[in-house]
Amino acid sequence: ADEIGVRRGKPVLLSARVPDSFDLAIHLGMDLKSWISRDLIDIVIAGGGYASNTLAVADFVELAHQHDVLVYPCINQKPWSCDKAWRREGNRALAATWHQAGVDGIHFWNLATPFDPYSIQSQQELVRIRKKVYACLTEVGEAETLRGKDKLYCLDSTVFHHYQHISSEPPLPVHLMPGAARKIPLVLGDDVQAAAKADKLAELRLELILHGPLLPGMLTLRVNDQLVTGGELLPTGYAHSHEHRHAADGQSEPHSHVHFQANQLSYLLSAPPLRLGRNEIEVSLQTSRQVVSGPLKLVNAQLWVKYKGGSSS
Repeated sequence: ADEIGVRRGKPVLLSARVPDSFDLAIHLGMDLKSWISRDLIDIVIAGGGYASNTLAVADFVELAHQHDVLVYPCINQKPWSCDKAWRREGNRALAATWHQAGVDGIHFWNLATPFDPYSIQSQQELVRIRKKVYACLTEVGEAETLRGKDKLYCLDSTVFHHYQHISSEPPLPVHLMPGAARKIPLVLGDDVQAAAKADKLAELRLELILHGPLLPGMLTLRVNDQLVTGGELLPTGYAHSHEHRHAADGQSEPHSHVHFQANQLSYLLSAPPLRLGRNEIEVSLQTSRQVVSGPLKLVNAQLWVKYKGGSSS
């Protein structure tokens, strides 16, 4: 490639798309550290995009930049746990976090726009869909073009089983037990404290989705060790999944179709305690409000960062 680049008068760059971490890569026979240190590649495309918020971006950047190798983490359509209605805000949040970690650019895989003419009703519909899906492309390339725009930070949840072998272990779902706190990391690429001080923030809203019986006041929430109160509980119906249920003796019962009561808890937050970079969300159940009718599981969590005059989809 170097020889051809010299003849052409411009470089021919080699990139490698790899799993979510160095350990996952070497487990699959990809000695990425060696490729980087031996100058065998020019660009690392990090991750498959199935647990993108949990991707060890800083690890890739630290080693790659020592050898003048570029890092382009992968977005697969959008954050996997983000509703497609908010893909633009979700992609903004991912890109902001990665730029904060020092990446050189963003790699998109499969933006999920229709190419089959039989899947759309008209040419106008195709143009409308593509315009909406491609809207983030003019925003995510630099931290500056993301500044002051609304974002949705989504925590990773269950990875589709076909891609678990190349994906980081997501922080969700977690089973909640009375008296046992569960701590979950949330990394922000927005300097929310500076924005709050400049009176530019419109809203910081944390939304939690839980499966199982939940009553008002059952859940205790702390953000960076600070107690948060005033959560709004909204039942959202029922969810279902196919999974093994475990009997009291710890033995797995037959595969079954399980129904869960679904609830959303919504909290208005402030900055501080929220801050740029790593934050810690801690959730626990009050032992005095224990409900024995079934297990409670936190399956999804997302944080809205909305600005005064910030644009949404």
